[in-house]
Amino acid sequence: MTIGEYLKERRQALNLSLEYVGKTVGVDRSTVQRWEKGDIKKIDRKHIESICRILSIDPAIFFHLNDLIFPDERQLIEAYRVADHGTRSSVRKLLDIPSPKKDEHSAI
Repeated sequence: MTIGEYLKERRQALNLSLEYVGKTVGVDRSTVQRWEKGDIKKIDRKHIESICRILSIDPAIFFHLNDLIFPDERQLIEAYRVADHGTRSSVRKLLDIPSPKKDEHSAI
């Protein structure tokens, strides 16, 4: 996922218009759209803080997008980690994920 795709996904998840985000950040609607499309690769630092505040995102995503875990994903991971073996097995089956080999994740 690119940073633009992520920004668009967050904006849409929050039901925010391009116009609203642009006006709040201090840019034109078209600039927000170009960020989302990836036409503008580098977003000015002065806009990053506003974008993060409006979209409720961590500024670190601008540097570590591949490491990004969404809040709901973090909850799922934490719940999975404390779940009993049967629950974990059911989740893997539901999601069609093979069981780990015995030497992997020895705590599982």
